[in-house]
Amino acid sequence: MRCILEGSGAFNTGKPNRQETTMTPKPILASCVCGNPRCRIPFGYCHCKCGGKCNLAEQTAPERKMVKGMPFMFQQNHHKRIRLPLSAAKRCVVDGKLCRKIPLTRGKYSVVDESEYRRVMEFKWHVRKNSRSNTWYAMRSAVVDGKKVTMMMHQFIFDPTGKLHVDHKSTDGLDNRLENLRLWTGGQNQANVKRKKNNTSGFKGVAWSVRGNAWQVYINSNGVRYHLGYFPRDQKDAAARAYDAKAIELHGEFAQLNFPHERKAA
Repeated sequence: MRCILEGSGAFNTGKPNRQETTMTPKPILASCVCGNPRCRIPFGYCHCKCGGKCNLAEQTAPERKMVKGMPFMFQQNHHKRIRLPLSAAKRCVVDGKLCRKIPLTRGKYSVVDESEYRRVMEFKWHVRKNSRSNTWYAMRSAVVDGKKVTMMMHQFIFDPTGKLHVDHKSTDGLDNRLENLRLWTGGQNQANVKRKKNNTSGFKGVAWSVRGNAWQVYINSNGVRYHLGYFPRDQKDAAARAYDAKAIELHGEFAQLNFPHERKAA
């Protein structure tokens, strides 16, 4: 039988009242600074598995997994060596063929063939812009013949030894499909360069001549400059087509044209 105690506002169950207390769980301390209790990396060694020892942190920063007096997870810049899982390479279809998008830095990605993506994903790649050609390229640091070099992704796919010169057929340096790569010589690669950023005419090989008061057309090939004549102010397109015709004559398939769709149509 239960009865209500006056002034208590509670039921008397015949058992002593117990005060509810909040229990704070004790943190689980891992043997490694990474927080994984199953981590198999020896204590104090770099987590990129390079075999090097890490320095001790001088301050605590949980967001960076730093604990004062504890070793860092990585040596300097070695966190860039941790490769991404294969699932990070998303599938895509380019020109009717199944390809993969390889994640890069700065939110960019490179397109490779389905047959090549597993080999490419064994490394972590970053992106850099060539200021002269205004083109982005995927690259990483590598050691070739005992020397530290910058390995370009298109070079790694086509010729990992680095002895051959590889070029993109298109001007997209992040399109690293095999059908977009080819061997080149120095002159051929220069012919495939896009127009410069300071170009004022909007066409490669066409510049305004103040002396002639007209559009001047020129093209360089193997150290020789060919002057193709002058065109009136209102014939800039004709000047650009004159450059394209000479570029095809001198450089063939390596020529970077002002009107590439006209070559495909022909």
